[in-house]
Amino acid sequence: MGMPVSFNSLDIDTVNFWPVTPIPELNVRLRNLSTEVPAPGTRVDMAWSRWGIGQIRTAIGSAAVDLAPGAEGAVKLATPPALMAEKRFGLFVRVSHPHDKDPNNNTGEQTVDGMRTSEGRTRAFQFPVRNPGPGAGTVQLQVLPGPAAAWCSLSGSSFPLASGAETPATLTIAVPAAVPNSPPGTQVTTAVDVMATLNGGYLGGVSVFILVDG
Repeated sequence: MGMPVSFNSLDIDTVNFWPVTPIPELNVRLRNLSTEVPAPGTRVDMAWSRWGIGQIRTAIGSAAVDLAPGAEGAVKLATPPALMAEKRFGLFVRVSHPHDKDPNNNTGEQTVDGMRTSEGRTRAFQFPVRNPGPGAGTVQLQVLPGPAAAWCSLSGSSFPLASGAETPATLTIAVPAAVPNSPPGTQVTTAVDVMATLNGGYLGGVSVFILVDG
């Protein structure tokens, strides 16, 4: 749609920082954008995958919430032990209601990790990239435009993969020494998003927080 893409939905909470660690409850905020019609029994489905792109998703659970016109609601589900052990993962949320006239704005994702420059200004993040499609295809990776894009490099940008096959990719972030520390109390200085397409169609991505603190 020509809009900026991020894999860190501001309406989904999965981790605390610093360091980046899973929280005991997964939290999702949702809104009824109609100012006239209520949305009782709005369904919220959550699923998770390994940290990476195109990974197999496993259902976590569902919940229902009643939303008055223009209202905001929240759903919380206990973080499964498998996610606590995994430490880094993707959470995928789908909101649905039988009378929703615009189902195109009903999904959200948070697939995040992070780095602090006080622990080193260069860090490599390796993540698996999988082709979930029914046939062979080519996965293309790109670092999306943003303040930190110039600090980033990818181990590769094009990966031909059979159906169900995966390959490792590496994002290396090198924060220049000239970049000053953020003011005390800053939680995140900026973030980097890596997006993947499969045969030209949207596939997914990962987001990395950066805190410049040393």
